[in-house]
Amino acid sequence: MTKVRKYHLETELDIVKENLRTAEVEICNLKVANRDNERSQILEMQLEQYKLDFETERRDRERAQTTIEELRRQMRALQVENHRLTRSVQDRHYSGYDRLPGQPRYGRNYAGNYNFYDAVVDSACEGVDEMDGCSTFGSDETK
Repeated sequence: MTKVRKYHLETELDIVKENLRTAEVEICNLKVANRDNERSQILEMQLEQYKLDFETERRDRERAQTTIEELRRQMRALQVENHRLTRSVQDRHYSGYDRLPGQPRYGRNYAGNYNFYDAVVDSACEGVDEMDGCSTFGSDETK
């Protein structure tokens, strides 16, 4: 082999080695990018799962709130019905003692005492739709 030929081969070998190093660096960079891409995909999947969980919890809270409101509505209706039935029993029990037919439900009862509670409750519940309940019934705990 001649010196010139040997020089060209050594130069070509150096170029190939440099290209190999460049390729190895590029491979390392691609591996890092691939890991970052995989991590990004994992994070996107986690984000999607968090969104689904949040939406499910929101629907559950809304459903629970609707149930609470319906139960409150039923409770108010039952309170009004209880009041109506209580008044009916009282009317039958006190009929003939506390008032003449056509007189209001309040005033003096059979013992001669002014029944202020009945006056307040009756006036507050006057014209109230049974499903809406009566504003005198229920405390802050029931609202």
